[in-house]
Amino acid sequence: FSSTTRRIAIQSNLSIVIKIDPYDCRAVPLSMRFVGMSDNLEELRVRYHEFVLDCEEEDEFTDEEDESKEEKDKNLILSQLEADDDTKKSKKKKWSKQCSLRQNLQSWLGFDLPSPSNTLHKSDYVVECGICYAHRLPTESGEEGSEGPIPDVMCGNTNCKRSYHESCLFEWLHALPSARISFDRIFGTCPYCMEGISVRVSAGGSG
Repeated sequence: FSSTTRRIAIQSNLSIVIKIDPYDCRAVPLSMRFVGMSDNLEELRVRYHEFVLDCEEEDEFTDEEDESKEEKDKNLILSQLEADDDTKKSKKKKWSKQCSLRQNLQSWLGFDLPSPSNTLHKSDYVVECGICYAHRLPTESGEEGSEGPIPDVMCGNTNCKRSYHESCLFEWLHALPSARISFDRIFGTCPYCMEGISVRVSAGGSG
């Protein structure tokens, strides 16, 4: 398989990176992580966790002959009570293999994913780095068709929200006299608002 990982823009400053099971494309992704920041990031994390935990499994075959009539009646009453309870509160959506990957992601998010038909301006999802002012960095190999990284670190100040390439931010913070390193992160201040910000030391490469 050439690639089972996809990065999908869901908001102007937020993307998700998912790894798909090549043998079962409609199943819950093997992994999912957020890239960027948003005001409702924590809410999205919680909703996704619940959405996946409540994953709708394929119907299992049961031997109805082994189930007594009394047990069937009890299960029927319980199912009716659960149905009544669902009318009193909104029914939880859950991942379903009956739906496509796109449909499941949209059910979780509560809105349509960007597409050529509903995205008026490409610039809505092309975020420039606040340091180098480029969207995508060139690749080290320079091979045609290869794509470099895009801004994936965002200032946590809601009045700033500037985005940066990890490598650009590392170089900026590394040049600050007040910057400090703890474990695998370097800490300093945002170039625009002076709010505290950090990035992985490994983002700076071997140099």
